[in-house]
Amino acid sequence: MTTQAQVEEAVVIRHEQGLHARPAAQLARIASRYQANTTLIKDSDGSEADCRSVLSLLVLAAGNGSHLTVRGDGPDAAEAVRAVVEFFASGFDQWQ
Repeated sequence: MTTQAQVEEAVVIRHEQGLHARPAAQLARIASRYQANTTLIKDSDGSEADCRSVLSLLVLAAGNGSHLTVRGDGPDAAEAVRAVVEFFASGFDQWQ
């Protein structure tokens, strides 16, 4: 049995409203496309959110300028993390 390594990348929220309801829903849809479990970790306090859960993402309360770590764990973790990082890099604009 092959063990999958964790993949992590840093992102910064670059949207004046932070990670609000619409991008949280979009992010949950993106994360749901992959088998990997993807998690956002808020660097300032270590709180975590499941990227597939809109409620979990909203509870994270990640505002503009928040530094986060995207962690993926599973068979397609690299692809899942890359998709989440691209979503944040776009400033949520391409997903509106």
